[in-house]
Amino acid sequence: MSNLIKIGIIGDFESGRQSHEATNEALNHCADYLGICLESQWLPTESLEKDIDKSVTYFDGLWCAPGEYKSIQGALNAIQFARENDYPFIGTCAGFQHTVLEYARNKLGLHDAQHTEYDPNASNLIITALSCLIGKTGKIFINKNSKVYKFYNKTEIEERFSCNFGLTPIIES
Repeated sequence: MSNLIKIGIIGDFESGRQSHEATNEALNHCADYLGICLESQWLPTESLEKDIDKSVTYFDGLWCAPGEYKSIQGALNAIQFARENDYPFIGTCAGFQHTVLEYARNKLGLHDAQHTEYDPNASNLIITALSCLIGKTGKIFINKNSKVYKFYNKTEIEERFSCNFGLTPIIES
């Protein structure tokens, strides 16, 4: 292994939190599979409130992790930096939700766009609770011609849904 990839993980790491451990494991599995050296570092969201360039330009890519953030503004700053600077980026669970929130506010001009976790009474909630799915297990069907099939070697698996929030459904009248 000679190539070094540096990944900054946007989020407030909690030891023992399943989604945070899974994030670390996923990165390590990928590095092993690709035969590369990986250096990953969790970036506390409060550290991303100012001087964002200095905080993230050391990394080759950014992953906005699942979980709750101590600073929504810090997370949104890092996401905006990645979008505006065409940085390799992925957001999973809360990371995806905050990516949608950042895009709605800063690209679509929906400055009042909000996440129900921070203000359940906001006038423009674009991320809302998914109480109907929490903790439920469901079937996932995998196409035999997909890369995912190569890992599972099955066309059907069951996975537990653990995300608390999702996009607000658009209801057209």
